[in-house]
Amino acid sequence: MARRWEETKELMNGNLVYTDVLLQKTLGTFALIDEGCQCYAAINEDLVEGLGLPYVSHETREVTGASRAMQGSSIEGVVALRMEIAGFRQTIYAYVVPGLAFPMILGNPWKAQNKIRTAPDKRRFYHGRARKWVTESRNHRSRDDVMTVASARPGDVEKALRSKKELTLEQLESMLPPELKDMAPLFYKRNAQKLSPHRPGVDHRIEIRNLPDGSRAPLPWGPLYSMSKDELLVLRKFLDDFLD
Repeated sequence: MARRWEETKELMNGNLVYTDVLLQKTLGTFALIDEGCQCYAAINEDLVEGLGLPYVSHETREVTGASRAMQGSSIEGVVALRMEIAGFRQTIYAYVVPGLAFPMILGNPWKAQNKIRTAPDKRRFYHGRARKWVTESRNHRSRDDVMTVASARPGDVEKALRSKKELTLEQLESMLPPELKDMAPLFYKRNAQKLSPHRPGVDHRIEIRNLPDGSRAPLPWGPLYSMSKDELLVLRKFLDDFLD
């Protein structure tokens, strides 16, 4: 029995399959193709707010897991959006879920409609309607890293900052092309942490709208490009420092 378990335990957890998606023709992110999801699609509420997606339904309901002991989530409504995968464009409808661990989840009904066949061991899937094999996304981060920056503790930020060392002038010059070597001091981290001086005619004001109660509206969320958790933490601290 012990020997059989040793031979089998590697099969207990399979690979997840992700895909790059383009939403509303503007935002590139990724989605999990979930073999165990019985809904058509789900999308993170922060992403909905960031893209300004229209709700087609505000009906709410609870979502339960496979076990009664698992903490359930809530559905806040349904939105319509344009999605592109591997050049194939379609309008989809997705449940809005606050705190969803991924930007999007595409479930079995979506798979059936689009004739999707996954090959997790090869990290790719066949898109029947696009008539092509698609290599899985290289831009996804681990479940723990996705959209958890807002809950980071101050100690996490300080730890991330301490892990980065200041490069010397010689190191900076060695990394720059010849035409930029004389500008090496401009690439010091301490200089990058300073704002540019005010310049009349060049400065632009960023207007942040307020909610009806007078409080500041939450800033829209959207991944610009793949960043590690440490990079996201440092970016958050930088923005907090200079926006406060």
